[in-house]
Amino acid sequence: MKKSKIFIIFIIIGLILAFVIGPIFGTTLSKITYDSGTQTISEESDSHFAERYAQPFRLKKDQTCYIRFSNFYPNVTVDLIILTKNSYHDYYETNDTTPTTGLTFILLDNDLGDEEYSTLYRSLTSYDISPSGGTYGNNVRIEFRGNGISSWPGEYYIVVEGFNSYGENDEVKFDINVAVDGPGDTVQNIMMIIGIIIVAIVAVIWVYSILKPKEGER
Repeated sequence: MKKSKIFIIFIIIGLILAFVIGPIFGTTLSKITYDSGTQTISEESDSHFAERYAQPFRLKKDQTCYIRFSNFYPNVTVDLIILTKNSYHDYYETNDTTPTTGLTFILLDNDLGDEEYSTLYRSLTSYDISPSGGTYGNNVRIEFRGNGISSWPGEYYIVVEGFNSYGENDEVKFDINVAVDGPGDTVQNIMMIIGIIIVAIVAVIWVYSILKPKEGER
């Protein structure tokens, strides 16, 4: 195989790595999902902390936790708060204390689920979805950075309690998706740099091989 073909192959590999594989990995790893789907808890969660849904997650510097939250049935009331790891374990141990508020998070006005048109709505310490409040069916989007808008690394818990107003049914169902910023941007940048370096090195070697005086021409 001629040298020129080898150089072209390596240049193509570098370009694919930088502008195809890099963006694919960047998108795939943009968020790390901790939980996703329909969850079921008992009405006991309304008065017993240990019965509540709890999803732990960790935030590093400049990371954000993204939550999608909605109730499953119109007769179900659910309430979401976020606690530090230490606070969660303290409440879990006592089990007779039921906090109604937690850390501050950001609620986005996003009933249609279209992230492109989401706008900052308000800062809250809890969010309640209930038939009486007219919030049934809301697929709300929540962002949490540890301390309102500013970034505060640490370990946290998303906690959900609920109540079912339908007869003897004590099942409380809700849909939730919990994700945290992943290493997607970093991985994409690294692969792009590696790809560009490969292209640059191969190009320099190729140009040098073309311009280098051949034997007998010196």
